[in-house]
Amino acid sequence: MKYITTPIYYVNDKPHIGHAYTSIAADVIARFYRIFERTENVMFLTGTDEHGQKVQKSAEKLNINTQDFCNEISSQFRNLKDTLNLSYNYFIRTTDENHKQTVLKMWQLLEEKGYIYKSFYKGWYSQKDEAFIPDNEVNDGKDQNGNSLEFLKEESYFFKLSAFQDKLLNFYKSHPDFIKPSSYMKEVVSFVKSGLKDLSISRTSFTWGIPVTKDPKHVIYVWLDALCNYISAINYLGSDPSKIEYSEHAKEYWDESIHLLGKDILKFHAVYWPAFLIAADINPPKRLFVHGWWTVDGQKMSKSLGNTVDPIQIVNKYGCDEFRYFLFKESNFGYDCNFSENGFVDKINYDLCNDYGNLVHRVLTLANKVAINGIFKLSRSFDLSKNIDSEISSKTIKLKETLKKYINDGLLTEYLKAVFDIISIANKYVNTTEPWKLIKTDLQKFNDVISELIKVIIDISIFLYPFIPESAKKALSFVGISEINENVLNTIYEGLPLEKPTPIFNKIDNKKVNNG
Repeated sequence: MKYITTPIYYVNDKPHIGHAYTSIAADVIARFYRIFERTENVMFLTGTDEHGQKVQKSAEKLNINTQDFCNEISSQFRNLKDTLNLSYNYFIRTTDENHKQTVLKMWQLLEEKGYIYKSFYKGWYSQKDEAFIPDNEVNDGKDQNGNSLEFLKEESYFFKLSAFQDKLLNFYKSHPDFIKPSSYMKEVVSFVKSGLKDLSISRTSFTWGIPVTKDPKHVIYVWLDALCNYISAINYLGSDPSKIEYSEHAKEYWDESIHLLGKDILKFHAVYWPAFLIAADINPPKRLFVHGWWTVDGQKMSKSLGNTVDPIQIVNKYGCDEFRYFLFKESNFGYDCNFSENGFVDKINYDLCNDYGNLVHRVLTLANKVAINGIFKLSRSFDLSKNIDSEISSKTIKLKETLKKYINDGLLTEYLKAVFDIISIANKYVNTTEPWKLIKTDLQKFNDVISELIKVIIDISIFLYPFIPESAKKALSFVGISEINENVLNTIYEGLPLEKPTPIFNKIDNKKVNNG
């Protein structure tokens, strides 16, 4: 069982490159696990966060009904499924009735266990983050990022977060791999050690949210609401709204849950969310994969600078697989990343066209020359594992376990580098063996070389599939393979039906960068 989630995206703005980055990363991981696990054992969740003051004010500013506003923006995120070729199983909305019921059940659990009380909150509030800001992070009415704050005093329900300082520190100590990269774990531990104050978990100054059942003038804190999406999507607390029933089936997924998120929402996922769950006698998620922010040509991305990147425009201009590949080959997942359109074009032209695409095209073109009735017979019912005398064979055999480790640790860039190291070796092998000469002088040797290269192409295409699914499927279709699963790696092929290969990628003219 595997359960992969993105954060649910806030509907106060249209999708941007950060949303695309997290969504595609989750998709890559889910697709990889589907290759090595049964499809029905992998759950991939995404969706939209639709409650809170910012959403209500955005709708009021446009003078439209708040639910209609949410429907419109949520649909833009749902449409990313086709634009970015996402394979999620479920798209959740916090305005869904089953989600609301889960949030109310979570509130009930926390209240019954004595972790909720009513009092008054007085302090600085960030509308941008929908969160109260500690006094030590406030300077002249602004937070540490320079965003304006408002000073509020209002009645509020509180969660006894202060009671979880030691529990959280013990959890982090016993689960050292809970947060990847590990540098973010150090940041979280430092934050918790500095002291935790009880957390305000309701508001009365606006109405767009889930009302507290026994006190409906209060709406539930947007982050308590939003974080519950991860368990509401799998009905962890049961599907019956009238009672709480822990689902064993849901627990099987939950025990293998991986949350992907940006570093700006780390505190909510690494501190608040585990505290809520521990309080409700639910284990925290297995792992958090945290990524950095995107810059554009070295500058921070912002609307005021006019340098935001629209993923839909980039995909329409250059292609979906091209975009998916660039996002993870360009920078290390977990750290800040830079988008450069010229750099994008170079990666496509050199890596995808020259290296992978050209390898597939020239090897299969040569194979077609000796195919009989469209069938290429591999040498000795070719088994790559029995031909480990060459560097390319031995490295390819070991690749699967290496890539599994990279996926389990969220090392997506290292994954691609490992695959392209094999592609580089394969291209050198072609140049060294010169099969275009062997076809005239030593047909048996030619068949040996081409057989080895075809098996390598099959394997690397399977491994590239999570990142560039349509292009990998196209490469595999040239040798008659349509199923994408682990068996393809292990099959010993006696003969393969060949199609005449066509270019998988087209080189991009650098003039297109400036001319569109």
